[in-house]
Amino acid sequence: MATKRQRRTYVIEAVGIGLVRIGVARDVATRLRLLDKTSPVALRLLADLPLNAAPALVGALAGFRTGRAQNRDWYNLTDDSRAAIARVVEVTR
Repeated sequence: MATKRQRRTYVIEAVGIGLVRIGVARDVATRLRLLDKTSPVALRLLADLPLNAAPALVGALAGFRTGRAQNRDWYNLTDDSRAAIARVVEVTR
């Protein structure tokens, strides 16, 4: 019987347009490839973290939401939001 993969939290940057996405997937590399196929810009994985990091990341980035309903999983990537991500990564690794 195959072992079920644990879900992971990921942070993906849309390179060059100042956006970052937080999500959850069982296979982060596959998720990145799927998102990259439909993205008009290059995507880069910033973090692959345990599932329990998701609430902390969402909380840390609450003030950085893009404000567009269709982009509810995307946040503005600024120096401050990048620092917030780094703090959560440090605590959850």
